Amino acid sequence: CDSFNTSFSRDFDLRVLFTPEVVAIKDRNTYTQGSLAMLSCLTRSYPGVINVNVSNDGVQWYKRNNSGNFKVNNEIVDYDIINNVTEDIDDTGFIVAIVTQSTLSINELNENDEGFYTCIFLNTVGKGSKVLELKVETKAIIMTPIFATFGLMLLIILSLLLFCVWYKSKFKVWPIKFLLMLKSRTSSTKTFIENDEETDKQQARNSTQNVYGCVYPLDDAYQPVISDY
Repeated sequence: CDSFNTSFSRDFDLRVLFTPEVVAIKDRNTYTQGSLAMLSCLTRSYPGVINVNVSNDGVQWYKRNNSGNFKVNNEIVDYDIINNVTEDIDDTGFIVAIVTQSTLSINELNENDEGFYTCIFLNTVGKGSKVLELKVETKAIIMTPIFATFGLMLLIILSLLLFCVWYKSKFKVWPIKFLLMLKSRTSSTKTFIENDEETDKQQARNSTQNVYGCVYPLDDAYQPVISDY
C-alpha cells in the first residue's frame, strides 16, 4: 500500500486456503494374483496435509468390506504406504499449493485383497477423498512343452478308452461278431471261386459242341481226342 503524505510501502502475502482436491492416478486397477499392486492418489491443497511425513495423520487409507470400512496402515503385513510432498510454485516464486502423492502397495495379492479402497487427505481446512477399485485376476497356468505333450498323450488315451467303451456297448459281443464276419467273407469267396469253375466248364462244353457238332462229356476222367483228319 502507498501513502500520499509520506513515502511508505509494504508488501502483503495473500494466501488462499482450500481443502485437498484429490484425484486418482488410476480409478480402476487390475492385477494378477500373487503380484504387487500399487494404488495411488494425488492431492493439491493449502496448507499441506497434516503430519504427512511424521505420523501420517493427514493421509488415511480404508478398504471397504461386508462389515464396513477398516483402516489400512503400515502395521498390516503386505501393506505399505509411501507419501511424497512437493510444492506448487508460480512464476514469481510464490507457493500456491502443496502437492501430496500417496501410494498404497499390496504385496502377494490374493482374492481377499480385491475390493474398493478409499484414500483420504486432511489439512487444517478440511478433507478430500477418492475411491479406487482393485480387481485380482486368477494367475494363468503356463504349460511347459513336456507337460503339454503329456497332456496330449493322456487325452488320446482317454479318447481311445471312451471309444472302446462306446463300441463295446453298441456291439455286445463284438469279438464273436468280428470272427463271424471273417468266416462269412471266406465262405462267400469260396462259393464265388466254385461258381467261376463251373462257368468255365460250361463254356468249354458249349465251345466243343459248336465246333464238332457233337457233345462230349467233359469231366476230369475223360477228355476228347481231336484227330488231324
